[in-house]
Amino acid sequence: YGFRWTGKLPLNFDYPVEAAKQTGNYSTDALAAGAGYANFGYSIPNVPLHPRVMIQYDYASGDGKLKDGKMGTFDQLYPSDHGVFGLTDLFGWRNIVQERAGVELKPLNHLIVKVDFRELHLATGNDSLYSSTGSVLVRTPATGALHRDVGQEPDILAQYDVRENITVGAGYGYLFAGRFLTENSPGNRAAIIYTYASYKF
Repeated sequence: YGFRWTGKLPLNFDYPVEAAKQTGNYSTDALAAGAGYANFGYSIPNVPLHPRVMIQYDYASGDGKLKDGKMGTFDQLYPSDHGVFGLTDLFGWRNIVQERAGVELKPLNHLIVKVDFRELHLATGNDSLYSSTGSVLVRTPATGALHRDVGQEPDILAQYDVRENITVGAGYGYLFAGRFLTENSPGNRAAIIYTYASYKF
């Protein structure tokens, strides 16, 4: 169960907030997990490029104590969360903490440019790092992780509405690996560049 609340505040502020709680049983373990995020934005009036600046905080619980009869890892339920934890699309909404800041610009009427920077950490060093599909991406040592910092990622995305039903865009993301990744996996960084086009029937 949970809720999602979005709206506008006075003085050009806006927000979406979402929270979810999971209870029940997972095999022989009692399930107690939770997740949520809050995004607060501010649209700067009467200036060129119509900028909107924002900050965001994401959290999804992990299993802090193994083999204790309780399951604390949040189940993200859906197989993909594109762009939520960076355009590299490596990480899922399980055992993760994200601190994000960014700006959205409108250089033209039909063009939007977004620039983001995010810090990523494990919620608990006793649980693994999960992929965008919810499967284990990097397993934590049995003794627990020495460090929980997953990495930092700057992203840039441009989107242009050619017509009302046709949109094209391009994006670039680069992940600087944190100590958790360098200590527990062979990879040390990742990058992606992509283009796309969409047509609405």
